[in-house]
Amino acid sequence: MIFKNDVNMIRKYVLMVLFFCGGIGIINAAPQRIEQKDDSTMIALKIKNLNARKVSLQKQIETEDKKRNRVIAGVDPESLERINDRQDSLCLALRSQLTEVQLELNELVPEKTIQQLIQQYNVISGNRKKEKD
Repeated sequence: MIFKNDVNMIRKYVLMVLFFCGGIGIINAAPQRIEQKDDSTMIALKIKNLNARKVSLQKQIETEDKKRNRVIAGVDPESLERINDRQDSLCLALRSQLTEVQLELNELVPEKTIQQLIQQYNVISGNRKKEKD
């Protein structure tokens, strides 16, 4: 037999569950809004860091390229070849890192500028006007 108090208790539990579920939805929605605002900031910081890394790598490559194919007096040819091979490997590794940085930048920074997009839009609009005439 269900009493009036039991019905009230069931209602309270149902309401608590509903409020709890609703609260979870609000809590889950709030970080998404914050993440969207932070995404542009994070992307801008990442682009800045990647550009700095790119400049640093370019300077390192320039420095290490000067050390390639050296001739060192008093060093036997086999040792000199190993030294030059290691230097070539180092230069290749730096160039590989630079390529990775450039690829990341290409993913983050659109190739077409706003001005190029406007020009493209004007060309398309001009073509449509000519078609109508």
